[in-house]
Amino acid sequence: NTPRATSFARYKIVSQITVHVPHFFLKISSFFQRELAIDENDFFANAGIGECLVAEKEFRKAIPYLQKAIELKAIHLASYVDLAKAYKETGQVNQAKEVLSEGIAVATKRGDFAFLQKLQDQIKDL
Repeated sequence: NTPRATSFARYKIVSQITVHVPHFFLKISSFFQRELAIDENDFFANAGIGECLVAEKEFRKAIPYLQKAIELKAIHLASYVDLAKAYKETGQVNQAKEVLSEGIAVATKRGDFAFLQKLQDQIKDL
């Protein structure tokens, strides 16, 4: 396995676990921290840590990781959803609107109607 493949596999595990077993987030986050120590530009590690931190309601801590994830892979729509939530929960409503608008543009361009609907619903709730 390459480091990228390993990081991707861990990210996929987090995506599944975040729904089912929230108390494992800190442990999983430590895997991603190790990945970032090797490569700070690892998309999966940044997105994974951000997702874990949002799930743990550590919104301020999640913001830089999710920003980096979007910078590295602008088509990853889940990062827009999580970053907008983090902004909203920290009282940064204008930033949340901006991120959601960017995500809506990406989802529209990609034809990803499931995420498009999720992003549109989220912007209505601001």
